[in-house]
Amino acid sequence: MRGILVVLLFALALPFALRRPLVGLLLYFWISIMNPHRYTWGFTETLPLAQIAALVTLVSCLFNFKELKFPRLREIYPFFLFWLFITITTMYSLYPDLAWEKWKIVSKIFLMTFITMLVVTTREKLLYFIVAIMAYIGLIGVKGTIFGIRTAGQYKVWGPPGSFLADNNDIGLALVMIIPLCFFVKNLLAKKIYSHGVFFMGVASGISAVLTFSRGALLGLATIGLFYFLQAKNKLAVFIALVSAVVISLSFLPSSWFERMNTISTFKSDASANQRLDSWTFSYRLARAHALGGGFECFTPEQYFLYSPNPTINVSGEDAHTAHSIYFQVLAEHGFGGLIIFLGCLLSTIFTLRKLNRFSRYLPDGDWIAVYSRAFTVSLTGFMACGAFLSRAYFDLFWIIYAAAACLKAIVFSDNWIEEPAAVMAQPVKVFNPA
Repeated sequence: MRGILVVLLFALALPFALRRPLVGLLLYFWISIMNPHRYTWGFTETLPLAQIAALVTLVSCLFNFKELKFPRLREIYPFFLFWLFITITTMYSLYPDLAWEKWKIVSKIFLMTFITMLVVTTREKLLYFIVAIMAYIGLIGVKGTIFGIRTAGQYKVWGPPGSFLADNNDIGLALVMIIPLCFFVKNLLAKKIYSHGVFFMGVASGISAVLTFSRGALLGLATIGLFYFLQAKNKLAVFIALVSAVVISLSFLPSSWFERMNTISTFKSDASANQRLDSWTFSYRLARAHALGGGFECFTPEQYFLYSPNPTINVSGEDAHTAHSIYFQVLAEHGFGGLIIFLGCLLSTIFTLRKLNRFSRYLPDGDWIAVYSRAFTVSLTGFMACGAFLSRAYFDLFWIIYAAAACLKAIVFSDNWIEEPAAVMAQPVKVFNPA
């Protein structure tokens, strides 16, 4: 029954997606992020709905070409340069067949990132887009919280099976990145029921992130909590809320969770931590030996035995572990040049958001700009913190936020934000308070 409902909703949305590229974009991300068909059984579980939605979105863009706007922004250049560079490194990769397969997957992500930049051209569209992304992941967080309460936190929270969020570390990272969006963007929603609903999703996402048992997610939560506190005007209220959340969590969580988290302080004797240190050294040595890196899928037993200081802890039979870090992942796969460009994408976006935040102070109706810039900044900070220990450089949600930040800059400096906002948006507030 669930499968039929998903297919029916998908089919009903297709005509609207053909008429409006934004609808097609939201339909695609509904399938690719939330993966509702993965919660069904039978034929719907394996239907290529994401590919169909992407194709419909591209066709819709062709039909509505005049509505699209190419954003002439600084962020566009490192993005395309990185895409070009990973294509070149794939041409000279150590394992071409495997590398080109991974390149296709990454290029699909980059293509939809670029389409997002073309389609989200107004303040109204940006709000719809961000609220939809929050809902797609936030509802998974709500589901995880309900599951955690029912099982007293004894089991890990996982993402949709067979998706890029299936692993507990992946869904933990996504939840960490979505929490700041919920807590900031709720201030832009006109009706209290919407604002309270988004706030509840943010709280539930925080609970689910803890219940993933992911140490990276815990580090990310600590990071975004600190940055949210620093951004808040009412720091006392935020401090009390954060301390209360920690106290309640400590009294509720099972002993197995504490055993898992205690390995952070005993990293020298923890096998997983030793694997990370070994993989980081391996990545550096591989990049030193190959100017363009090893290309995608270069983390193989063969390469570990060549460049790893202790290959046995990372090699099991025919398999080998990954980089355990977005930075060392890019370094190993695309060399020092690829890492510089990747960091350029990150830092360029962070600097742009800081500039937009300062710029908003001089506008009579600039509070909404501050909301988005702070939300995206904290979200990306959470990604950078979690990513230090996870190999998720091509994580879909990161590139979605990257595109949204670029869209925000394009909207602000093209004066599209002066348009009359939709009814779902709040009237401009005189004092911005993220708390």
